[in-house]
Amino acid sequence: MYPSRSTTTGTGASNLQELGFVYVGLLGPLIAGGIVAAAVLYSKNVVIGSRILRGHLPRIRRLLYRSLLSLAYSKFFRYLFRIPIYDPQCGFKMFRREVIPHLFNEIGTDGFAFDSEVIVKATSLNYRVKEVPINWRHGKFSTLNIIHEIASMGSDILLVWYDYHQLWKSDGKTYPQKRGSLYGQIFFSLLSLNPQFKQKYARYLQNKTFAHTLLTAKPGHSLA
Repeated sequence: MYPSRSTTTGTGASNLQELGFVYVGLLGPLIAGGIVAAAVLYSKNVVIGSRILRGHLPRIRRLLYRSLLSLAYSKFFRYLFRIPIYDPQCGFKMFRREVIPHLFNEIGTDGFAFDSEVIVKATSLNYRVKEVPINWRHGKFSTLNIIHEIASMGSDILLVWYDYHQLWKSDGKTYPQKRGSLYGQIFFSLLSLNPQFKQKYARYLQNKTFAHTLLTAKPGHSLA
């Protein structure tokens, strides 16, 4: 089970300032009792649980291939975006209630890179983001296909990077770390020449439009 645009359903009914979602299909049980307190303590808009940052917590024990995959994705994410978040895919994230309508507006991914795109969006909106260690253990019930997982993660996160490079080129609002390096511009041009990637990007833009329509629809109005 992945987070999706349905994550925002019912948020307006909550009286709490802090809201969170946990998706458990991949992650196994999370013990994160202190994360709400951390959100208040650091006065952040977004608090992200981390299985890589440990602080005073014990080292996470998990399957070797999952550790390697997590570390590789962490490095790839920071290489693409220069955003200092080490575990963008950890499934425990909390958002202050008032930022949710802006944060989840125009999110184009709903698979593996969903939470990574949310982090990039939060950074581009200059929200205060804090990554905190959490206790976590591997769930034995995960049945993911590792090849499919790698391909989906790589493809989705490149779509996010490509979209923000488009914004940078058009002087749109992007994350502060965006520099538009020569290597980045060359890579952008190469992706633009790939017909399959361009088709995926067109679907990504359609998803962003749908997310915007969903979040801005007035109560009682049909999207049919």
